[in-house]
Amino acid sequence: MGKTIFASYSWDSNEHKQWVAKLINDLRSKYGFNATCDTIRNDGELDTMIVEGITKSDKIIIVITPEYTYRAENLIGGVGKETKLLHTRYFENDKSIIPILKERTTLPAYLKSVPYIDFTKGTYNDNLNQLVKRLNDKSEFEASKITKNPIDINDYDLLPNLCINDPAEQRTFLKEEFGEADQRILSLIEMTKKRYASLEYERIAKEDIVRSNRATIVNDKFVYHQSRYYVVTYKVLYNEKSSAVKFWLDINEEGFGNGIFGLFNEVSIQQGYNSYNFCANINYSNKKLELNTHFVFGEEPITTGKQLGEYIFKTLMRYIQS
Repeated sequence: MGKTIFASYSWDSNEHKQWVAKLINDLRSKYGFNATCDTIRNDGELDTMIVEGITKSDKIIIVITPEYTYRAENLIGGVGKETKLLHTRYFENDKSIIPILKERTTLPAYLKSVPYIDFTKGTYNDNLNQLVKRLNDKSEFEASKITKNPIDINDYDLLPNLCINDPAEQRTFLKEEFGEADQRILSLIEMTKKRYASLEYERIAKEDIVRSNRATIVNDKFVYHQSRYYVVTYKVLYNEKSSAVKFWLDINEEGFGNGIFGLFNEVSIQQGYNSYNFCANINYSNKKLELNTHFVFGEEPITTGKQLGEYIFKTLMRYIQS
C-alpha cells in the first residue's frame, strides 16, 4: 500500500469540500496513495480519524483558505483541534507537512516557513503533479545526470539553436510566458489594491476542454477532436466601474495558431475562443524564441510575457479610470 496521506481543511462550502474530495481521490486513483479526509472516510469516528490522520500519516496536506487560516489562528472548531496536533507534528518533522494554497491568503503563523504549493495559479494537473513530487520527497526540479562527454567550450558557439524549430520547446516557451503575464497582472493589481483599498478584483483560472471543429473518421463515424486551453479571467471593480479580461493559451499539440489570445469585452468573454482583441505567438523572424503580438495598438513591441501582462493591466485600469 502507498504512503498514508491525511488532508486538513475547513468546511468553507460544499463546493470546497467537493474540491478536496476530488484532490484526495485523484491521489488515490491516479497515484496510488492511501489518502483520506473526512468526506472520504465517513465512518462517524471524526475525532479518532483526525488524531490518527495527523499523528500516524506519512504526510499531511493542509488546504489553505482565508477561513482555514482564521480558524487555525484562533483555534476554532475542528480546524482548531487539528492545529493543536499539527503544532506538535510541525516541530517533530516539518517536511511531513505540505500546505497548498487553494485561495489567496496568508498562511497560519506556524506554517509561514514551510514551502507551499500555489493552486491559485497554473493548472490543476500541473499543481497536482508538483504535489505528488513533494509527497514522494522529490524536488520540483531533478538533477540531470553528469555527462561523460562534456561540451568543449571552444565548440559551444558552433552548436545551433534548434528551439525555434522544436514544437515542444515552443509550447513550453508559450506556457512560461503565459504564466509570466498572469503573475505580472496579479502583482500589479495587488499593489494597486494596497494603495486603493476599495478596489475589488477576482481572478479565475481553469483548464478548458471543448470540442474542436476537426474530426476523424473512426468505424465510419465522425469523432471530433478536443481542444485544450489554459484560461485566466480577471474582473476589476472600482467606484461602480468595472472591467474584465479573459486571456487564454492554446495548448493543442496539433494544428496551427498556438499562442496567447485575449478579450476585454465583458460580454464576449463568456463566449468561446473564436474571437479575440489581441494575440501573441512565436516570432519566427529571429533566431531565438520571443513573442510577436498582434492588434496591440499604440504600444511598443511586446516580446515577453511580462510586457504582455503590463499591457493587459494598463488596459484594464483604463476602463475603470474613464
